[in-house]
Amino acid sequence: MVAKAIPGIPSEWQNFLFCLALHVTLPLLPLGIEWWFSGAVGEKSAVLTAAMYSLAIGLSSRNIALFGLGLIQGLIFSAAFGFLAKNPHLNQADFASYIAIAIIMIVHIIERYNRHVVDQVPFLEFHPNLNAH
Repeated sequence: MVAKAIPGIPSEWQNFLFCLALHVTLPLLPLGIEWWFSGAVGEKSAVLTAAMYSLAIGLSSRNIALFGLGLIQGLIFSAAFGFLAKNPHLNQADFASYIAIAIIMIVHIIERYNRHVVDQVPFLEFHPNLNAH
């Protein structure tokens, strides 16, 4: 009797899951670390993260709607962060930040599913010729 290999995770799913880990959740690490050490996330941290996350995801997208959404959210939350520099509080800014992050995250996950699982485009391509020198 010949032993059969246990099937691994298909490469398109590996690319999608790796993308989720690195591209979708890793930029949120500062919020997680702040929460871990202080037990809460500051309003300024949430607003700044929403601005930078929206801009980064929007600019890295190949979808024009997500690109536009990222720019608009990034500008709105950048303005909110500037407002908070001189004012102690902006009503519901932290809640709005989490909603904005969730919206752009969900749309981006759908885009990345289509790119990596459906179209089978690798997340990272390492070309052997690049390391030849």
